[in-house]
Amino acid sequence: MAIRLPSVVGILAAVLSTSFTSACGKTPVDAGVSAHDFAGTVVSTGQTQNSVTVLIWDSSPPSGYEERLIHILPDTRLVREQGGALVTATPDEIVIGAIVRVKTTGVERRSIPPQYDAIWMEIIPPQSA
Repeated sequence: MAIRLPSVVGILAAVLSTSFTSACGKTPVDAGVSAHDFAGTVVSTGQTQNSVTVLIWDSSPPSGYEERLIHILPDTRLVREQGGALVTATPDEIVIGAIVRVKTTGVERRSIPPQYDAIWMEIIPPQSA
């Protein structure tokens, strides 16, 4: 008779989830992303038939790209911080000067600037002067 033990991955996920909730409190929007792929400052926005496009500038890119074009699709999760928690954001909150942290599908369209589809984006509004 074999004894079934919980998987290490399942146990680690439960521990990390509990630790994150304990440390950060409950978040109305589950971040669902452990780390962003890159971040940058919004320099322009636009709209296509099925997406919002965001051109960002990264002053210290690890990949050497300073500009990236990000496509915000209908299923992209947009979030922002409010009161120490992540809450749902809207494309209208992506304004010039905002800083965004982006998680992508991992697929880069080879163009200048390179293009990516975002699966998650955190929006940090620009500071008021």
